[in-house]
Amino acid sequence: MEKIGIILRAKEAKQKTQENNATEKVEIAVISSYNQMGELQYGNLEDKYSLENNINAIEGLLNPITKEIENFPVIIVVDGYSINIEKDGRVYLSNNIDKKEEDTRQKEKESLALLEHFETKYENENVDINYISTECKKIGNGSLYLNGIAIKNTNRSEFKFLNDFTIDYWIKESAENLDKVWAPQIVSATTNGIWIGLHSGQFVVRGYGKENYLVLNPPTMDEWVHVAVTRKSGIIYVFYNGVIQGTVNNSVDFQSGDLFIGSDGGVEYTINSYIDELRILNGECKYISNFETSTEEYDKTSGIVYHFNYDEVKEDNAELSMTDKKFGNASKFFNNTYLKYNKKNEFGFSNDFTIDYWIKESAENRKKKNAGHIVVTTKNGIWIGLYSEKFVVRSYGEENYLELDPPPIDEWVHIAITRKNGIIYVFYNGILQGTVNNTFNFQAGELTVGSDGQELHITNSYIDELRILNGYANWTKNFIVSTKAYDY
Repeated sequence: MEKIGIILRAKEAKQKTQENNATEKVEIAVISSYNQMGELQYGNLEDKYSLENNINAIEGLLNPITKEIENFPVIIVVDGYSINIEKDGRVYLSNNIDKKEEDTRQKEKESLALLEHFETKYENENVDINYISTECKKIGNGSLYLNGIAIKNTNRSEFKFLNDFTIDYWIKESAENLDKVWAPQIVSATTNGIWIGLHSGQFVVRGYGKENYLVLNPPTMDEWVHVAVTRKSGIIYVFYNGVIQGTVNNSVDFQSGDLFIGSDGGVEYTINSYIDELRILNGECKYISNFETSTEEYDKTSGIVYHFNYDEVKEDNAELSMTDKKFGNASKFFNNTYLKYNKKNEFGFSNDFTIDYWIKESAENRKKKNAGHIVVTTKNGIWIGLYSEKFVVRSYGEENYLELDPPPIDEWVHIAITRKNGIIYVFYNGILQGTVNNTFNFQAGELTVGSDGQELHITNSYIDELRILNGYANWTKNFIVSTKAYDY
């Protein structure tokens, strides 16, 4: 029986090798087609003759293409295996796409250390690290300490509530706020914007500068309480810890204004209190009856979510650019500015990793001795960027491990740095530029984008769609760069 098992495993291994060889032949043909067209970074297959000729030249092809390619996926048979080619250049076994893509996606998600789309939706939080409390929190490793401060989000269109909505959060409020005339919690600061908080010792939902729509006894003071304010089909509901406290008929159009947390945008503030896991859903009502509160973090894709975790807070003096971007509605513009993440553990790389991003870099950076793109600012942290007119991968404060000609300037370029089994790979627009044997243990520390942390910044340049995977190498050979933002 053991001998039969060994034979079966040997056959499976051989079959797997044959499948991989067949798929690799097609990948080479497709990538060659893109190269000839100069269209690699955009993923267009408009020069169909180039693709047809390269496919027909594949060794082991059983169904040569005899008419012009019009529809995708193109299905061909190589060495007996049916293989699909998508318009964006993806190549996969016809009966294996779901498992292959799902396996890759799961590995990426498990190793994800950072994903920045640099969109406007989440970039105006203006959370100062000095106001994050790691001692008193409900979920995660931090909360926002409210003591005469205002956290502001200027995405006004998100806070115009015409129909259903959900606003929920955890709050630990000091009893001293009961003595204040106004102790605002969540406020859209415009006439008849939504206003939620304490007013003369009562919990109220009202219109900014207008009337109280619902007045209730306040939640318990000096302990964590989950507060939810929802509206469904013209009725507002308020819950404490999942238990309904009151309702009111209300179909008011709450107007759009800057959102303030812990303030009304003027001189009124909540004091000596903590708020955590704030979520705002515009157009969706989560609760109309009693429910069990969750102690898990909300997914950011479900709406506007503030986790107030210490490791999310960043120093940021780089502007958003809505005019020059690769994906979505914005990129980050770096001009002697930087973006710093206070996460540390995620940015120590002892084994495999992937760091990839889009950059449109100004030529003036080539004249600098240092122009750091992605840098972990601790001794022997990873350092990626331009150094003396070369693109380098090095350790912070130590040696260069790989030196390459720099990527093109003044145009969007996808850069990927990966390490797999002790070999570092660098790609521009999916094309391998160089490799080096490297098993160095890059140390953990704060991650800085656009700078090396020592006033040596890139200038007049844009970065978009930054992703870091710790523990997984996405690429070790040429690949077709995605034309879409990552969606996890």
